[in-house]
Amino acid sequence: QLSTFTQTSSGSNAASAPAPKARKMHPRPALLTPYKAPETPEEQSVELVWRDLLGIEKIGVNDSFFELGGDSLLGVQLISVMKAKHAEYADNIRPADLYEGPTIKELARKLVMGAEPAATTTAPTSTEGRRERRRPRKDSTDV
Repeated sequence: QLSTFTQTSSGSNAASAPAPKARKMHPRPALLTPYKAPETPEEQSVELVWRDLLGIEKIGVNDSFFELGGDSLLGVQLISVMKAKHAEYADNIRPADLYEGPTIKELARKLVMGAEPAATTTAPTSTEGRRERRRPRKDSTDV
C-alpha cells in the first residue's frame, strides 16, 4: 500500500508520516582522554552535530570521533551536515580533515581557519625528496 502524500510549503510532495522519534542519547563512554567542554561557538556548534549523529550526551573537544563509534560513513555525513550548517565556511572543510584531526577542537579550527595545518610547512617545489620510479628497459634478449 502506498503512503499518502501531502503538499509542503515549498511545493514538493512529502509522505504524511508521524515525526521521527527523538534519538535516544547515551552517556559519554569511558575514554582515556579527559573530558573538556567546548568553549568557542564553533566548538559548541561542531559538538552539537556530533551529538546528533553519534547519539552521545556530551562530547569533549579532544575526544576522537572514531573512539566514540564514528566510522567513515558517519564521517561523510558529519562533514556534509557541517558544510550545510556553516555555508560560509563550506570550502574550508573536507572529509580528509576528519581523519587528519578527528576531534571537535581540530574540526572547529579547520572550519574557521581553513583546512591548512596549524604549523606552516613548505612543500618541496621540485622532485626534491622524491624517488623516481623507472620501469626496466626491455632488451632484445627479453623476447
